Amino acid sequence: MKKLNRFILAVEFIAALGIFTPALTQVNTENLRKNDLSHGFHTAIQFDVSAVSGNSEFSKLTGSARTDWISKRMYLFGVVKYQRGIQANKVFLNKGFIHIRSIHRVTRFLYIEEFIQKEFNDFILLIGRNLAGTGLRTALIRSEDALKKSGLMQLYLGNGFMWENEKINSRPIMSTDVFRSTNYLSFCLNLDPRVALRLVGYYQVRMINFNDYRILLESGLVFNLTKSLTFQTAIDLRYDNEPPKHIKRHDLELTNGIRITF
Repeated sequence: MKKLNRFILAVEFIAALGIFTPALTQVNTENLRKNDLSHGFHTAIQFDVSAVSGNSEFSKLTGSARTDWISKRMYLFGVVKYQRGIQANKVFLNKGFIHIRSIHRVTRFLYIEEFIQKEFNDFILLIGRNLAGTGLRTALIRSEDALKKSGLMQLYLGNGFMWENEKINSRPIMSTDVFRSTNYLSFCLNLDPRVALRLVGYYQVRMINFNDYRILLESGLVFNLTKSLTFQTAIDLRYDNEPPKHIKRHDLELTNGIRITF
């Protein structure tokens, strides 16, 4: 019970930070899950700094924090992430998110999930997006020790529904409240005990307008350098079939970073 109270306090702290931080257009929540943690309470922080000079000159800062609580039949976690980029003394990147999720184990292969999320992204005119949803997570291929041995894999299918409130910085400001179907397929393969390959695909569509859909595809490699130090590299492709006016439908992003766990 003391560990659960610590988790709740930590999530409340992260939620308070989330009020003052920005966020992503579409968040890969599969990348937020931790499958290699023991039962109990865990906390992690991560900082990435990029500086480029020469033909192009810019700097980019990424910071994140998370807290996890795991028991035999329940997994709770909260994550907050912030990204900011500056070029020629002007901000070209300002986004972030906060995500809180609970996962209840029904059987070895079936789970029930609930989540809430808050985000914004100045670059795509997103003043704010609030999400709340629930769904089922099915393990198509699953091994208890898949992240400890090489050659083992995990494959999950997720299906659910979510409410989405969105405010766009257009003229006039556009505000929407919609219900979407949210679906994903997540694959993880251990290339060896220290290296894992992850592939994730999301498809989110508005229930009354099938032309209003979003797709997120992400591939990445995770290198466990030590028990507490991890290096990650990922490529994200995001597509919005009905984006805000003057915003392109797709975004491609390459990310490299270090995670410290304690």
